[in-house]
Amino acid sequence: MKIGILIAIACVCVSCGSNASRALEDKELKDQLQHAKDEGLPGTTAELDQLIPKFPSDQNAAPIYEKIAQKKVEGVPESLAGELTKAPTKMLQEKAKEVLKAHSALLAEADKAIKLPHCRFDRAWSHSSIEFSPEWIAVSQVARLYSIQGALGYSEGNYDETCKSLAKAWKLSKHLGEVPNSSAQMFSRVIQRRAFGLLAGWVVCHPERAELCKLLDKFGQELSVVNPKNDQKMMLVSLLSLIDLCQTDEGRKKLGLRSDDVETIIKEAGQEPATGSPDKVAIIKAARGYWKALGTDSKYIDMAIEASADEIKKLLDPYPLERYLATQTMLNFRHDYSVDINESIARKLQCKALARATEGGKVQVRIKTDDLKSPWTGEPLTYYADASLVQINIKRGAGSDSLRLTIKRQAGER
Repeated sequence: MKIGILIAIACVCVSCGSNASRALEDKELKDQLQHAKDEGLPGTTAELDQLIPKFPSDQNAAPIYEKIAQKKVEGVPESLAGELTKAPTKMLQEKAKEVLKAHSALLAEADKAIKLPHCRFDRAWSHSSIEFSPEWIAVSQVARLYSIQGALGYSEGNYDETCKSLAKAWKLSKHLGEVPNSSAQMFSRVIQRRAFGLLAGWVVCHPERAELCKLLDKFGQELSVVNPKNDQKMMLVSLLSLIDLCQTDEGRKKLGLRSDDVETIIKEAGQEPATGSPDKVAIIKAARGYWKALGTDSKYIDMAIEASADEIKKLLDPYPLERYLATQTMLNFRHDYSVDINESIARKLQCKALARATEGGKVQVRIKTDDLKSPWTGEPLTYYADASLVQINIKRGAGSDSLRLTIKRQAGER
């Protein structure tokens, strides 16, 4: 009888100890999530959702982009806009018209989207912070169509059409820039670079066209400077979601994993998974370190990010499946942020320099450059112009290492 009572007491003590331990873990988890939130890093889907404003359907372009993506935008020539700028032949103009006619229905849909002020995709952003959704690719293809439309207008001397079309491509980039997703941000920047490259050539060849110069000024004000934290704000939510989903067969299916995929990943890791799941408290602490690293000076940011990512990977080492998935997604989306940040700043400098170079309706021989300083070296950019070309150089390092923008004045060729 006494033995039975002692065993019962022992079981109660173990249960109480387990409950106390679980309560302490829950408190530590809540505390870490609160610290992350205070530092601007969302740790739950609800917090992430709060960072993405909701808009009425008549102000939201996202459903239209989803509809466009379902139609699979294909067959848009990548180099046609540039070719039209370099050599505006009748054959290329006819080719451009054929491409635009073939995609006229998509352009009509896109025209509706760009009239709307916002873009919010109503979905759970928890499976991957770098998810390549079909909408990003579709929007990029439509932006290419607008660039072709603009280049066609330019080749025909229709500068109003040129500006309208390129401004539409720009609006697409601004819409993607609202999406809290690394790949969407990347596509947004690609669209902007493409539009700026075309406009730069057109302005240099026709500085007398006020509409082109006005659009260049708009681009200069709105060109995005890379913000790593804006790119990666989904990182912790994705990581915690990934850990939870890996615990069950149903969750693994949501991640797109079949049972043989799981077996292969574990086999290739050469180790059996540890029991339970990764320590979320430690994971959040490490993720906060990663978040802090994203705010490091551009000279050191890549090293800081790599060190922080390695810390998270070490915590996932006993769990081959979680480590593999994290490494393939948010911890392996390699950004040369030191390059990306500085190049985005340099592009704004190029835009300012071009605006000064085309003041007064003609290409200037000299411009003020002492306030247009390289983000790499702090030296003013150099500007050169003659009858055949305009060149803007921004030094990146010693010797001849420069970011160069060279525009031939004959046809706006870059």
